[in-house]
Amino acid sequence: MVAARIATQGAMCVVDPTLAAQALGANRRNYQWQAIATLADAVGANRVVRGEVALANGANAFEVQLKQWQRRASGQGWDESPLPSIAPIAFHDELPPEEAFAAQLPDVMAALKLPAAPAAAEAAHNRAKPAGADIPADPRALVAGDGPPVERAQRLQLLAALLSPAQEAAGHLWERSLATLAQSDGNAEGVAVLRARAFFHLHRRPYAVKLLEGRNGPEARALRAVLDGNLAEAQGRAGAIAAPAEALMAILAAEVLGANYSGGEARPEQNQLRAQLLARHTRYAPLLMPALSRANESQEQVHLLIARDLERAGLLDAPGTAALRRALRVKPEDDPSDLAILVGLQVESSYTPA
Repeated sequence: MVAARIATQGAMCVVDPTLAAQALGANRRNYQWQAIATLADAVGANRVVRGEVALANGANAFEVQLKQWQRRASGQGWDESPLPSIAPIAFHDELPPEEAFAAQLPDVMAALKLPAAPAAAEAAHNRAKPAGADIPADPRALVAGDGPPVERAQRLQLLAALLSPAQEAAGHLWERSLATLAQSDGNAEGVAVLRARAFFHLHRRPYAVKLLEGRNGPEARALRAVLDGNLAEAQGRAGAIAAPAEALMAILAAEVLGANYSGGEARPEQNQLRAQLLARHTRYAPLLMPALSRANESQEQVHLLIARDLERAGLLDAPGTAALRRALRVKPEDDPSDLAILVGLQVESSYTPA
């Protein structure tokens, strides 16, 4: 969140925070300064901003202590600049910690005293357009970092929706979409729907419900049905959405809900839906097939059917699909069970700063 604000308001290049976390240890709760300094030297950084969070005892509140280091003019060593702590920051179910902290960002930016970006450049970065963009013809365009914030956030969410919720990359994508929307107009319905969807997938359902209050567009209604666990309404509302990307995300969300209700049993309508989506989005087959087979993804037969359908569509013979063929192992005597792993690796290796 701080990195995204620095990138938009400061005239500086910011290291991608997800990649920085992976380099330092994504699951670590604390980072040693020497490791941070080594990474800063490797990327040629001249400034380091670090935040430390402490939860208040017995209260739904926390404190953030920011620290800042600047490289000395000689290029050797760092000087630390003292920054005030921000506390207490209260939160609750309808105001998650990250949103409570977002209200403090103007004070954070003032304390950092960063050089300001030109007004025209910042205005261009924050320009938004209504959510309703087409689905890119090439799935690789989903990780492109250009375009207005709303469009970029929508691409990131579509890719996240195609991944299994258990994949760590999916969580990164939902988080990144929120960071991309940080300075968009939260009152615009398209932005509210994107934010609500991301918060729901990040286990912030009460706040997602609050964001959808008073929203009556087809996208908002379809998402609210998913939040309420209303499968019949979610399926019906998804069919009423005209915007291609939003419609596909609504369909996939209803499928996840249906898989939860079916207890892992295949549903008759699933095969028909899969055929329709594959015919409409042929190049997305390697991503759509696992997404539409989650109810019984542990069964070997599902992966064999995926391989068969891709082969019939000619996708396994397309240039550049050698890795996909190896992952699927299309021969019946093999077990093509690595497609989800392949997709996750593709996402991680093609990460693009938003």
